[in-house]
Amino acid sequence: MSEARVGFWRDNNCTEALKRYDDYMAGNVDEETKQLIEMIAKEELIKNKRAPICPDEYENQESYVEAVGQWASDFYDKNPNTTKEEVLSARKAFLIKNDCKEIY
Repeated sequence: MSEARVGFWRDNNCTEALKRYDDYMAGNVDEETKQLIEMIAKEELIKNKRAPICPDEYENQESYVEAVGQWASDFYDKNPNTTKEEVLSARKAFLIKNDCKEIY
């Protein structure tokens, strides 16, 4: 997000924003400003966080099992004549596509 924002500022000649960014990155801001910037950045990350996908991203096993059940239900709705092996293969492909460490 930071690179995209800085690129936007450069493309649009936002000199004041670039100066504030450079000052922050160099550690040349007071503590209150630093905390404000970090708080806003954290809120943006939380707001834009994607839903959990990989097994290790869920809070607990029950949440993961529920999500897999929903995924399987959606998959069956779109592919009503699919076999169990095709579902398992599709789930594995889904996890690999999303760069999950665990694919089981």
